[in-house]
Amino acid sequence: MDLDQPKLRREITDKIAAAWKSGISPFRPKYSQDQDPNHYGIYKNCVTREEFRGINLLLLRIASEEKQYTSKWWATAKQWKRLRGEVAHNENPTIIFLHSAPMKRMHEGRKRVYFFFRKIEVYNLAQIEGPSVDYLRTSKDKLNKNDAIREAKKIIKATNADIRKDEDTGNYTPYARYLLPQPIDKFPNHTEGDYIEMPQEARLFEKHDYYETLFHELAHWAEARTGWVRFEGSNTYEMGELVAIMAACIVQARIGMRIRQYSPGEALYMPKWLEAMEKDYDFIFKAANQAYKTADYIMKNYQPPRFDY
Repeated sequence: MDLDQPKLRREITDKIAAAWKSGISPFRPKYSQDQDPNHYGIYKNCVTREEFRGINLLLLRIASEEKQYTSKWWATAKQWKRLRGEVAHNENPTIIFLHSAPMKRMHEGRKRVYFFFRKIEVYNLAQIEGPSVDYLRTSKDKLNKNDAIREAKKIIKATNADIRKDEDTGNYTPYARYLLPQPIDKFPNHTEGDYIEMPQEARLFEKHDYYETLFHELAHWAEARTGWVRFEGSNTYEMGELVAIMAACIVQARIGMRIRQYSPGEALYMPKWLEAMEKDYDFIFKAANQAYKTADYIMKNYQPPRFDY
């Protein structure tokens, strides 16, 4: 398959853009009211138990919303057969893509990022029949709001980031923010900045809103640490905000924390994102890949709890 696949990338970009315009956020999974970890969290392969990453997370989220799937478990028909499950009659697959790591090639005198794709057909657990997979439908363990907050605190502590909270400093911070290292071109040998300022929790409506905001700022903190340099090349301010919002949602979903379905930041920047996607069909791919890279960095020193599926 040809390395340069602009038509395919454009089709994927258009699908994500259309979902956004219709009111579907491609990276905000709905919270399961029954708090079953099988119904909420990062979409995973039921055989390998690995997360679907990058652009596939967005495609599976859109499919789940359009078809009202509640399970987070997906696999190919062949993989479901390994578990003695069968795809129900007249059920259609969702197309995702396996791709190589981003590759750089010269194009019109400058380097561009390309992705090598291979289409894969997957099915959600809701499309599968057979008692052998019933253990994936209901879990013995249930997610708990307080448990998610406890895990969030563990993640934040493990980062060792410099987080300055109003309740500790006695300041009045009007909004959460990450202060960039100064001088920024000297990082990590900077002399100022590189810390997060957070308002008091009580000034935000819900605790999960507070942690989504803090994870957002930690994503900005992780930018340079993951090799992502703001304002370098195609790394625009708007892409940085998209990466931070997506990374925060990924972290929350991994620990079963409820993600608000509406974000002022997402509503504010969406027109800019759609405009960027129209001009550059690599935009959403690079943002999704960097968001996962950022979320991984935030959680690199954290050991998640195990669920009994």
